[in-house]
Amino acid sequence: MNTIVIVTDSLRADFVSCYGNRWIKTDNFDRFSRKSMRVTHAYPEGLATIPVRTALFTGRYTLPFRGWQGLERQDVLLAEILWGKGIRTALIGDTYHMHKPGMGFDRGFDEVQWIRGQESDLFETGNVKIPDIGKFDKEHKSDPTHGRRLEQYFRNISRYDWQDDSNHFVAQVARKAAEWIDEKSDKGDFFLWVDSFDPHEPWDPPEPYWSMYSETKGVADVISPVYGPVDGYLTEEELKRVTSLYAGEITLVDKWIGKVFDAIERKGLMSDTMVVWLSDHGEPLGEHGMVMKARPWPYEELIRIPMLIHHPEGAMDGRSVTGMVQTCDLMPTVLDFFGIPGRMEREGEAPPPTHGESILPLLSGEREKLRDYVLSGYFRKSWAVTDGNWKYITYLEEEATRYLACDITERMSSADRKSVVDHRRPELYSLAEDSAEKNNLLSTNDESARRAGDGLELVMRRMIDSLQAHDRMIPQPHFDFLGKLLS
Repeated sequence: MNTIVIVTDSLRADFVSCYGNRWIKTDNFDRFSRKSMRVTHAYPEGLATIPVRTALFTGRYTLPFRGWQGLERQDVLLAEILWGKGIRTALIGDTYHMHKPGMGFDRGFDEVQWIRGQESDLFETGNVKIPDIGKFDKEHKSDPTHGRRLEQYFRNISRYDWQDDSNHFVAQVARKAAEWIDEKSDKGDFFLWVDSFDPHEPWDPPEPYWSMYSETKGVADVISPVYGPVDGYLTEEELKRVTSLYAGEITLVDKWIGKVFDAIERKGLMSDTMVVWLSDHGEPLGEHGMVMKARPWPYEELIRIPMLIHHPEGAMDGRSVTGMVQTCDLMPTVLDFFGIPGRMEREGEAPPPTHGESILPLLSGEREKLRDYVLSGYFRKSWAVTDGNWKYITYLEEEATRYLACDITERMSSADRKSVVDHRRPELYSLAEDSAEKNNLLSTNDESARRAGDGLELVMRRMIDSLQAHDRMIPQPHFDFLGKLLS
């Protein structure tokens, strides 16, 4: 038995055709969805890139405990649990935040291949010729370092013929993953993690993807907008062009991840391998007045993610499940699939202390849901809770007005500052009737809405309290010198 997990960064669910999108071409994800269970309500718990990977690798919520940081010494990771269990493990990826000093996301893997050079990765430090970034950038005073980060990206890709999509980072990741599957998948049980930073910005796919969805002529090609408000920064036509570039990048990603799917099928692995494809989070593109992950506002365009899971027995192939799933459920699912918890107990090891639940009962059709509510947000900034129909959001402190150093309150206009301050107030939405989350029901005098909001807030605070109590009560696990997990 084997497991392959494929993560594509910053890919929002509603930009994939098997999730209802009608204008972006994602044939390979569609093909895979017909052989998989489609999770319609999948959410990360803590945002963004690094907290999501922490939850995926540990099976634990990060939201009440930590934000963007490296793994901690006491974290028990999925690959570490599989170590010494007769399962070969490999990590192939280009998500450079995972590879930065102090992060430690390659811990426990038998084999690791990093593809360097994404975004502002300090990969190419020589004096190389780069294009005039003014053709691909639109500056904003809120982020004076944005141009320098984009320059670093162009240095990194200077060694490639970027008009050949086989040189693109997602192509390199997919090619190495497919090669690993072709050459090593028949040497015993394995666990392969494929982590593609695309379709994260910069969005600069070569032709035909560059102009595949463009409806504008003579508009600036902004491949990496400054995080923040759209109003006063991007025109309507510029925002359309940005969106078309993102869509083109998605179709490029679909093409190359399709090569990984091809390798899986070519080697006959669908009959004995669980294959999971998911994203870590979405990407605002003008909704709620924001472009990119500008603020910790956990609306659906940011926090609802695609997740497709193929199980060898195929009970749920081509079917959807509305039961809500969180990123911390992935680790216990993989361990359950390999039969690791029972084996650990028989061998005197302590099962890993996870918050997540195995998704296998959904994959078998045994259960329709794992939980009644999901929690999502940003550490010390925002919390959101939803039951799939109602959604409640609260902001924790003044820090909720900020996200990155490129978008701090002091640099905002007075009108934008007022908008941010307004967002400190709690919000309640009926997702069934208001999927775009435009009508905050707590801004009205509706008594039933107030009661619904109070109820969800109570649920959310109980969830947080339960997580914190669980963290205090569990024994601290550790690995002994033989690699066994003990408490």
